Amino acid sequence: MRKLIFTLSLILSALAAVSAQPKFTEEQREQFFNSRVKMIQDELKLSNEQTEQMSPIYKKYLEKVRSIKFPKHPGKAGFKSSDEACNHTCQMLDCKKSIFDAQKQLVKDLRSVLNPEQLSRFLAAESKINEKIRHQLDRKRNKELDDPAKRKMRREQLRKETSMKRDSIRKSNLALKQHMKAKSDSLKSRFKD
Repeated sequence: MRKLIFTLSLILSALAAVSAQPKFTEEQREQFFNSRVKMIQDELKLSNEQTEQMSPIYKKYLEKVRSIKFPKHPGKAGFKSSDEACNHTCQMLDCKKSIFDAQKQLVKDLRSVLNPEQLSRFLAAESKINEKIRHQLDRKRNKELDDPAKRKMRREQLRKETSMKRDSIRKSNLALKQHMKAKSDSLKSRFKD
């Protein structure tokens, strides 16, 4: 029992320490950015001069995209009203529009640096690079899950998330049924009169 309590307290303190730290240091962000630029250079066959001109423009774009804050989903509690769900969806769409606008500005800024073929392939190349990065992160996450304790924690987390989604769906179905019943009752009362 003491070992269990000690292990749990150790895990909780480690999680608290990790969550208190920023995700990436500035040095890591710079390395990450440089590797992205190198991948783009290789993908589009950019000259060193083009890469030097493209780099600050691309960095500005990534900072703009990073600054866009998507609204948080209420999670297990779900939305309390249709207006709340509508507002959340509108905020999500506004964020996506901001990213789209940033991409349009990026392409406009790059037109003086890249030739037409490179320019037309730029966003596709960036998307391909993002997919590679996601794949690498997934592989890293899967390696971490080779540890039985981490695998168990991840399973528990997935169970909780699934349960929360199920509860949210049940609540929204119940609210929809109540709404439909109220509408049906109001229509019936209109036709009776």
